[in-house]
Amino acid sequence: MSPTAKKPAPGHAKPGKYGLVAFVGAGPGDESLLTRRAAELLGRADLVAGPPQLTGRLAHLVREGATVAGPDDPEQEPAALAKAAKAGQVVVQLCEGDPLLFGGAASAAAA
Repeated sequence: MSPTAKKPAPGHAKPGKYGLVAFVGAGPGDESLLTRRAAELLGRADLVAGPPQLTGRLAHLVREGATVAGPDDPEQEPAALAKAAKAGQVVVQLCEGDPLLFGGAASAAAA
């Protein structure tokens, strides 16, 4: 990439070119407290992973055709999330509360 070429802003991945894994905190449980950015990422995601109580409650925000992975699905593993992003997919890992404190984002990011 040339020094003058623009890199895509984080969260603006173009499927087929760039992928990303976004760790989205669902907050204290009230959907009205979900950030606009979180809702936008759920609407763009190719793969959404998280506990069933979150994926079920927020399913109406996930775009049609996206894969939703539950706790027993292999797609939920950090290495699988990274592999999907490397393949150009937009991946959302839903977490209860703050993803860095409670969602294991730090350990998953190492994958």
